[in-house]
Amino acid sequence: MGKITKPIIDLEGLPDVPAWYLVATKFNHEEKYAENLALGLEAKQLTGKIVEWFVPIKLEEVETTNKKGELVVKQKKVKILDNYVYVKAVMDESVWDYLRTTVGASTVLAPGGIPSVTPDTDVERMKALCK
Repeated sequence: MGKITKPIIDLEGLPDVPAWYLVATKFNHEEKYAENLALGLEAKQLTGKIVEWFVPIKLEEVETTNKKGELVVKQKKVKILDNYVYVKAVMDESVWDYLRTTVGASTVLAPGGIPSVTPDTDVERMKALCK
């Protein structure tokens, strides 16, 4: 079996202020990934570099009937963007490694080895959809 190599990443030209990046997660691991991300920030000393994250899930009210035939209103989670979590961070090698190796991650979107910055306006639009 061959040696596992670290992906080549180009961090040149990325913003030196927090920007939004999109992390692809394993199937149905969006919320778990966000929990795991939060749990390790302090230990990895990344609290000042990873400043926010957002799981694009909306809560909707659904009317159903219970066993007695009574009308019951429940909340249902609706995924707006399956298998993705937005993360706002100042990207460097340590952040890159942490985002992609946190349990539940599949990859950080980085076409051509360059992490892709998502415009603030796109994230705000996505947040509005989740309200």
